[in-house]
Parts: sequence; structure tokens; C-alpha cells
Amino acid sequence: MFCVYRKPVKFYLLLFSLTFFLVKGTFPQLSEGSIIIDKTERTYLIYNPKTDSGKILPLVFVFHGGGGTAKNIMKETGFNDISEKEKFIVVYPNGMNKGWNDGRKEPIEKTKYNDIEFISKLFEKIKKDYRIDTNRIFSTGISNGGFFSFYLTYKLSDIFLAIAPVTANIPENISGEYNPGYPVSMMLINGTSDPLIKYEDFIHSNITFKNMSCFEQSFLKNNAFSEDLPVFGIAFTHPIIIKFP
Repeated sequence: MFCVYRKPVKFYLLLFSLTFFLVKGTFPQLSEGSIIIDKTERTYLIYNPKTDSGKILPLVFVFHGGGGTAKNIMKETGFNDISEKEKFIVVYPNGMNKGWNDGRKEPIEKTKYNDIEFISKLFEKIKKDYRIDTNRIFSTGISNGGFFSFYLTYKLSDIFLAIAPVTANIPENISGEYNPGYPVSMMLINGTSDPLIKYEDFIHSNITFKNMSCFEQSFLKNNAFSEDLPVFGIAFTHPIIIKFP
């Protein structure tokens, strides 16, 4: 008679887990996370591409628009596929009530959540948990998420190297004082025929926005970076404005 010693199931689960982490790295490709800000749970999705263990990667924040979610913007943009090709980590935060406190003077129910602190603390957590290149942190977003990308450079310019807001602008209440403490590169995508977030002066939800040409002039005035000013090895110059028919 042969006696077979059966090890507990927990042993095999532990062995599998250790093998997985040693082969694949510390984290699975797509994961969910949360942190507590002002006693409120804030959630996000994060995608870590397959790459050599220990490699330091850039980080891209992608912000959904008003009424959207992290899951929706992840599916709509296809950033995970781009992440695999170009090798960067991408994080999709969730706004409270599907929106972002982007600096506009709005009712208290829309501005009571401190989204700047959320992103600041989330950045610190990702920096601790992943091997990221802290000199290459980027942000993009559409509509409300684009407005928030602007606001991040106003409040956290020491973190972000560049932003690429889509269909977004800066509200009049902060446009005059918009002056990031550190140089931030920008690629702005706006439609001259956009009926909602207009290229010219407009009012949206009782908030006044100046036309994009005014923003360009304000940006040049407040951010006239010298060509001999190196930041992370890059010389910042005046922005190049490209307008399509």
C-alpha cells in the first residue's frame, strides 16, 4: 500500500502566487485600486504593460469627461494597446459623481471633492508601488477631463511634464492668473466648429470661457520660457499653434 501525502490547498495557492509574481513581475496588467481622500474612497484603474522586470516607465493619466467613468474612457481611447506598444503605465482615475472639480466656480456639490489632492496622493502611491520615471508624467482627458488636465498644470506643475487636453479650455475665473510654477508642454485639441466647447468666447453652465486665441496669448505672456532653460533635458520654446480648415 502506498501512502500519498496531500499538501493543503493553501500551500499550492501560495506556490502559484510566488511563481506568478516571479515570472510576470509584481503586478498583473490591469488592476483596480483605491485610496482614501477626506474619508472618501477614490477609485482608479491602472494598466501596466508587459516589459522587462525592473524597467522604469513613463506614466500617463487619462481623465474621463463629465458623465463618464474610468472603464469607459479606457475602452474608448485604446490607451492600453498604445501602452503595450510604447511601454508606459496608464492610469484611469474615477471622478466623484462622474465628474471633476476642475477649477470652475460651481455649486458646492460639484466642488466639495478635492480632486487635486486625490491625484497628488495617487501619484505618490503609484510612485511607491511601480517603477515609474518621475520626469515623464503626462495627462490627457476630454471635456471635463481636459479642463481638469489644465487645472492640474495650474496646481501640480511640479509633477506633470506635458498635457494634451481635448475639447477643453480654462475658465475665466482662473485664466488671468494661470501661471504654472514649472514649465509644462501642451498639445491642445479644439474644434473650431465644436457646438459645445467652442473655439471662440462662450458661456457653458453659467461659466465664461475666453476664446482659444486669448488663451494662446495669455500662455505666451505668463510662460515665455527661454530656449536656454533646460527642463529634464528638454528646451522649452513658445508653443506652435496649428489650425486645420
